Amino acid sequence: MTSKCPMHGLPMPMSDPSFYDDPFASYDKLREEAPIHRMCYPDGTPVWVVTSFADVHKGMWDPMLVRPVEAAGPDFAMRRFPEGAKTGTLATLDPPDHTRLRKFVNWAFVPKRVETMRPKVEAVVDGLLDAIERRGEADLVADLASPLPLAVVGDVLGVPEALRSKVHEWSNKAFDGDDDTNIETNKIMIGAFRKLVDVKRAEPGDDLITYWTTATDDAGVALTDWEICAMAVFVVTAGYETTSSMITQCAKFLLERPDVAATLRAAPERVPEALEEMMRATTSVHHSFRRFAKEDMVIAGQQVAKGDCVLLHVAAAHRDSAHFPHGTEFDLDRPDKKHLTFGRGVHYCPGAELARLELVAALRGLVTRFPAMKLAVPVEELTRRHNPWIPAIRGLPVVV
Repeated sequence: MTSKCPMHGLPMPMSDPSFYDDPFASYDKLREEAPIHRMCYPDGTPVWVVTSFADVHKGMWDPMLVRPVEAAGPDFAMRRFPEGAKTGTLATLDPPDHTRLRKFVNWAFVPKRVETMRPKVEAVVDGLLDAIERRGEADLVADLASPLPLAVVGDVLGVPEALRSKVHEWSNKAFDGDDDTNIETNKIMIGAFRKLVDVKRAEPGDDLITYWTTATDDAGVALTDWEICAMAVFVVTAGYETTSSMITQCAKFLLERPDVAATLRAAPERVPEALEEMMRATTSVHHSFRRFAKEDMVIAGQQVAKGDCVLLHVAAAHRDSAHFPHGTEFDLDRPDKKHLTFGRGVHYCPGAELARLELVAALRGLVTRFPAMKLAVPVEELTRRHNPWIPAIRGLPVVV
């Protein structure tokens, strides 16, 4: 039974542990009931959760839905990073301020630069899979899904090896801990990156943080240390957590669908298109970053007041049969696989192509090298974080 918020009297389905037993079924139920829902987030913030594809897609482009927290109403209570982050980060700004910071990030993710990372990505995947093969078993979260994106984003930012294990630890604490743990961990990460900025100024490298310490915008203005640190924390957590969760989610899907794995083993060139369909049907980031109604407006037939928090629920929208015929089913030959995993508009994920590169390498390696791979525990024993934004699978034990 869904509890109700003691302050607002609204339902709180995302606070119910059973919601995460099968979150996609929970989203399907919400979407089938209505294209938009009024509820409270687990922290007690009243939110509008939009579940239809048409309205989620429209919302991503709508200039009336804004990111800066100054637009929030008085009942906005989110404190966790990144949902509760204050204005000044890449995720919490809109143009023109967002445009300025976005240009600094884009430097690392232009197609030519991403392509130069391919040999490193494939070498990391091969090394991780070699180790799994030697053991004959693995936890695909700890042994593949986590170390791969951590190595890649660590190279992009210029994070030294000694700090990467800390980033892994901090990120897990931030996303899987309570609000106070999340906030304190974010402060620790900001402090660590402040020290790294000083190191990069003294010992420059060919990496994103070094670039940020020397570059200026079109007006000749440099980034502040706080801007550098905030963007570094956002890039490392977004680049690591989202990709790690997606690798895990896709691997679980292939374990549950050996027919699809067999098809891809026979035709590994189809892994990229299969990935697009998997990202549609089982995405890792379940709702987009919070937005606020700039003025009173109507969404999916509901009156939304100025300042109300709006969550565009990507995972629910992706399975909307009104847009994707038989949307709850996987269809490798689906003609339209255009999903919203990486967002749309000015907030489209700058690391989308790098994430695709990592995901394709990991999934192609799994299906081609381990034809007998299977879960080492009943699927019912797998658990997820009770985190509405990224409810990642905590562990995925397999035998190969």
